[in-house]
Amino acid sequence: MSAKINSVQCLTSPDALKRTLSIEFGFDDDVEYAPGDSFGIWAPNDEALIRGVLAALEVKDNDLTKYYKLEGEGIPSHLQPVQSATLLDIFRYSVDLTSVPKKANIRLYADHATDLSDKQKLMFLTSKQGTDLFNAFRAQGPTFLDILHTFPSIKIPLARVLETLPPLQPRYYSITNSPMAKNGHRRWACAFNVITYEFPEGVKRRGVCTPWLDQLSGKVPFDKKAVTTGFDHLRLPMFLKPNETKFNLPVDTMKPVIMIGPGTGVAPFMGFLEHRAEQRKIKKRFMNIGTGSRQHLEDHFGEMWLFYGCRHREKDWLFRESMEQFKKEGVLTELQVAVSRGEDVPTNNGKYVQDLIKKESMRVWNLLDKKGALIYVCGDAKGMAKSVHDELINVLVEHGGFEKTAAMLELNKWAQEKRYLRDLLKDNSISTAANSSTMVEVTGHRESNMDDLCEAEDELDGDDDDHDIKDR
Repeated sequence: MSAKINSVQCLTSPDALKRTLSIEFGFDDDVEYAPGDSFGIWAPNDEALIRGVLAALEVKDNDLTKYYKLEGEGIPSHLQPVQSATLLDIFRYSVDLTSVPKKANIRLYADHATDLSDKQKLMFLTSKQGTDLFNAFRAQGPTFLDILHTFPSIKIPLARVLETLPPLQPRYYSITNSPMAKNGHRRWACAFNVITYEFPEGVKRRGVCTPWLDQLSGKVPFDKKAVTTGFDHLRLPMFLKPNETKFNLPVDTMKPVIMIGPGTGVAPFMGFLEHRAEQRKIKKRFMNIGTGSRQHLEDHFGEMWLFYGCRHREKDWLFRESMEQFKKEGVLTELQVAVSRGEDVPTNNGKYVQDLIKKESMRVWNLLDKKGALIYVCGDAKGMAKSVHDELINVLVEHGGFEKTAAMLELNKWAQEKRYLRDLLKDNSISTAANSSTMVEVTGHRESNMDDLCEAEDELDGDDDDHDIKDR
């Protein structure tokens, strides 16, 4: 589907460590979704990176805008739907130029290195003896273009390059609004950090989608108000990705929920809270005209707890005003905020969300044990999620009387029962085909083989090493 940009807001101050944007997209027709769902965006590769790769491959300028058709058994599946396209468009939309090349690809590059020194270095990099060097190399997050610049004697046919480059994947973002809100079925909002990765030795890499969205929306400055003009000409391709793990609000509104999400991990929970706020409005209107008007509104809704974390209260507390308003209205029962840096760090709270859980461990246990609360965790899979998991084990051991092993098994049981749900950022793996294929120029109704762009090559031997997608 195609979406327009309704508004853009920068949520972090200019001196914050990360730049975080909130963007709302709009649709012409209604879209069915639920809080906890995500959407995918098809973003193009960076234009400078595309031009750099094609220049390093010595593609002539007049070949960039010619239309080509890919033919042959070895065409990767992600390129097979391409009936005809220019080289610029193929490299712009169809192949991933930012991932670390696989060992099998590096061996292929070695075969096409005309300089003996380059060839030997590349071969050593993929050997068992070169494992430590390869790991150090991989830690820098090198791209295909980095390889071409480091080893300029690589002369590889363009068709062979297309066989080995992985597909450009969509990037996914949690929806931060509710379909029950005004015009909710015709808009999706999301929040994300504009990604710049810093690797060892100060090497920096940009994400694919977030810098593109930032540039596309005009790099709006930090402000409490969103920018709503200047986007009428933009249309973005995107699609809904329903949450397959049931990371959604429970149908039973009486069921308490504990939400744990530092940074942009709070994104889906803002949708949860807006949804619950709308549910409460409907219930309140009903109670005012029905027989149950004297009942307390709270009797119809379970508690909602949010454990949130940021670096600085004044610089990067995302959605602060909304959170405080939800707390004021009674939508949010408990708001716990961990601040990890700066002079305003409360000494009694702890720096991270797991510290907050430890501080409130007895109350957390009571909510879990006596009221059957559901636990939701969103954010980093490697650091935060593991620390939170360990602290939940401690809660069960300290207050539930579990042995550690039994506590671990209990959490696993809760996960199977969809009582302990996690939506985590993690690496993605891709495998690509690598057999021989050809590129054919399409000129009107005439097709001719391009000998200068493709040559017959031996089959590339397989390699199962995964590479990482660096941008969600």
